Amino acid sequence: MHLKEESLREVLVEALQHEARLCKQLRIGFESQQDAVAAGDPDGLADAVFATTRITQTLEEAKRQRQSLTSSLFGADLDFDDLNDAMSEDVNRPVRKAFLVAAESASRLQREVRVLRASLQITMAD
Repeated sequence: MHLKEESLREVLVEALQHEARLCKQLRIGFESQQDAVAAGDPDGLADAVFATTRITQTLEEAKRQRQSLTSSLFGADLDFDDLNDAMSEDVNRPVRKAFLVAAESASRLQREVRVLRASLQITMAD
């Protein structure tokens, strides 16, 4: 294995872990928005929206970094499904583990967004 490939894998693991942390922070931010809406707290809602906007921007940058790393390591910008297929070798075990954590975190984030949207739609209809 080339040192460059090993280094890229390590950096990719870190990038995936960073994405997972950002997804968790974003979920917390969405929960704060939902709590502020339920409490009728416009200042709390504004603060939570500002925080989630910043986190979303950081998450987009983290995704770009991951895409660049996967392009360098696997020869193409791979989405999560293709990345999963490309990581079948034992050498990719740490990347695969970090990938699975990031994928689960992204899935939880999607569920939280659906809950928040439903909550906002109900609130707006009242």
